[in-house]
Amino acid sequence: MANWLLPKRFKKLYKKSLDKFLLIRYIKSIKRRQTMAKRNVKANLKVFDFPFNGKNYKINLKVEHYQDNGNLALEAYHHGKAFATISVNIPGALTKAEGKDHIVLDLNNLQLTSVAPLFAEGVLIPTGRRVSSGFCTYPIYKVDLTQLKETR
Repeated sequence: MANWLLPKRFKKLYKKSLDKFLLIRYIKSIKRRQTMAKRNVKANLKVFDFPFNGKNYKINLKVEHYQDNGNLALEAYHHGKAFATISVNIPGALTKAEGKDHIVLDLNNLQLTSVAPLFAEGVLIPTGRRVSSGFCTYPIYKVDLTQLKETR
C-alpha cells in the first residue's frame, strides 16, 4: 500500500513506523471493524450480552438456514466474526413447519448461563420438548424473530 492511499491520520505513523507491513495490517483491521459495525447498524441488529468462559461478550444474532433441510440456524457474531453457533442440526427433530421458527439448542457446546440473556430478552421461548442424539439430549425452543431486530 502506497503512502498516498492511507488516510491522513495514518500518514505520520507510516513515515515513523519501522515495520510498515504490520502498520498496514493494523489499519486494515480497523477498517474491517468499522465496516462490520456499520453493517450491524444498517441491519439494526440488536446487541445481546453473552457470558462465555468467564467473560462477557457483546454479540449480534444472525439467522441462517441449514443446507440439507432448511431448518433455522442461529449464530452469534462478535465484532463481525462468527463467535458461536447457538443451534444444532439434528435431522428429523423438527417438522418442516417448525423448522422455520424453532431451533434445537446446542447445550452440548454452550452453557445454559450463556444463553440465559436470550431467554430474558424473549428471543428463545421454551417448548418443553427434547430430542436425543447420541448421548446428548437437546431442548427445542421457539425463536421470536421480531426480537432480533432493534426497534427505533
